[in-house]
Amino acid sequence: MKLSGKITAAALAVLLAASAAGCADKSWAAKSDSLTVPIGAYIYNLYAAYAQAQSKAPDQSKAVLGQKIENKDASAWIRAKALTYTKEFFVIDKKMKDLKLSLTADEKKQAGQMTDQAWSSYSSAFQKYGIAKSSFQMAYADNAYKESKVFDAVYGKGGAKAVPDADLKSYYAKTYTNFSYLRYPLYTTNADGSMKAAFSAADKKKAEGVLDGYAAQMKAGKMTPQQAGDALKKVLKSSSDQLNST
Repeated sequence: MKLSGKITAAALAVLLAASAAGCADKSWAAKSDSLTVPIGAYIYNLYAAYAQAQSKAPDQSKAVLGQKIENKDASAWIRAKALTYTKEFFVIDKKMKDLKLSLTADEKKQAGQMTDQAWSSYSSAFQKYGIAKSSFQMAYADNAYKESKVFDAVYGKGGAKAVPDADLKSYYAKTYTNFSYLRYPLYTTNADGSMKAAFSAADKKKAEGVLDGYAAQMKAGKMTPQQAGDALKKVLKSSSDQLNST
């Protein structure tokens, strides 16, 4: 799911007003017997849906909310997309329980690191919109790791609907003619960009957590390789593109 700083507070206020009409309790957006989605997680979904609408808007020079997205008023399209994202929380929660799955301590740690990395860049904007860090982690990182875990349990090796390795190899050989990869230097640099010192084991583990987080987002269809490259560029505070294609 792309993180974007372009959405305005006024635009988000319009979307929230339309979404919250008739809602008495503003502390949560939706709940089931086993899961409560805080309002901040829903606001983040609106934020993410707005960013997606921006990329689909036919006229990039005009305000998104005055246009149509896929033949639907942008405001209605964004609210519908945010609702879909929110419903996915419950679908994944149920699948996790049905499959008797849970995130490991290491996966939770990696989700936390993924959250920390993004939060350091976007916290001021998110807090202004009413998104707490815990709500952001639920919507942005935790859910991505859960989706990845469910996918692997169902379609991965040994899963109920596991795809044979031969079929995967054949599919990728026929479908893909190039690939992209993220470049994360495993060393610190001097002011002139030269290598200063190799990463410690802890630093390498942290880098692995960041990249695994992006992989989970891309597998869930909520982040493109380019968006991952842009996010990593911010994390590394680099002036160079981190996405390489061949």
